[in-house]
Amino acid sequence: MAFFAESTVQESYQDLGIVVNDYTDFDVLAMEACDTIQEMDNAIVSGIGRYELDMVREGAEVVYTEGMFETIKDKISKIWDFIKNWVKSVWNKFIAWISSYVRGDKAFLSKYKKQIEDNVAYLDSDYEYTMKYGAILDQIGKGDTKVFDRTEQLVDSYASKIGSTTGEKDKFDEVIEDYEDKINDLKDDYKAQDLEKEIDSSWVKSNIKAIIATVELDVSKIKRTADDVAKKADGLRNNAIKNIEANRKVTTSDTFKNLTTLRLGAYKSHASKSSSLITWVCAFYIKCIKGLKSDARAICRKLVTAKPNPKYNESAFDHNDFEAYFNI
Repeated sequence: MAFFAESTVQESYQDLGIVVNDYTDFDVLAMEACDTIQEMDNAIVSGIGRYELDMVREGAEVVYTEGMFETIKDKISKIWDFIKNWVKSVWNKFIAWISSYVRGDKAFLSKYKKQIEDNVAYLDSDYEYTMKYGAILDQIGKGDTKVFDRTEQLVDSYASKIGSTTGEKDKFDEVIEDYEDKINDLKDDYKAQDLEKEIDSSWVKSNIKAIIATVELDVSKIKRTADDVAKKADGLRNNAIKNIEANRKVTTSDTFKNLTTLRLGAYKSHASKSSSLITWVCAFYIKCIKGLKSDARAICRKLVTAKPNPKYNESAFDHNDFEAYFNI
């Protein structure tokens, strides 16, 4: 089918051009990915529209053959391929960037770890600090990926739901609208989390091991998380394509033209919305890692300079000297 333009959109998603440095805004990276996904979605809709318009102009019946089905499936697959490559790329770039900080953290702790552990007892009793990501200290430290698990379950469940939906276009529209609502609910759950934590000296003393472990959080642990996320993204892509394949095996031309075409449209929307969700989740998690390590570093630097309070030693005071203060 020559109705699908391959030029500008294809180039933009094959050359990801992701840059991660001290100034990278991961929310912006996710939004840029969403823009590319929307371009790809629009290209599929435009291609189908041009084909159907040409058929109408020629006075011919709009018919979708098996070969055309395969072409549309390939175009939808490209959305999934983009997001799979984006996930791998953004995590790899993040890991490469944070490696320099990890090396610095290791050097810092090799020199000051014992001092930090000892000095925690001397932290000022009125010490207060706002950790921007303190509420998830344990989760990130343990490599908790529940947010990805929830994403995986949501994406897979609606791919299956599309496959079992029958009826007219409004039924498929309802499924996609419901899916979009569930995506927004998941995002809202994480946006609503109070990630900040007001801490004091007693909290630092109780959590010093977790704080040091966060500073020590090395590339291998982050890499394991990245590999897990990439594996999940690849699995979602494969499951989505399997669902599309399973629903192409129709027996009559009428069913093929109606039900299968409606499902294809729904799978296209599912791929686009799923990909946008995955980019958002990745950006959210990476921000948490970056922010939490920054929080932990700040606390450790404070502890390096903590000193014991000088104690008043009454016996060292010569009471006879007290007379010198009075000229009477």
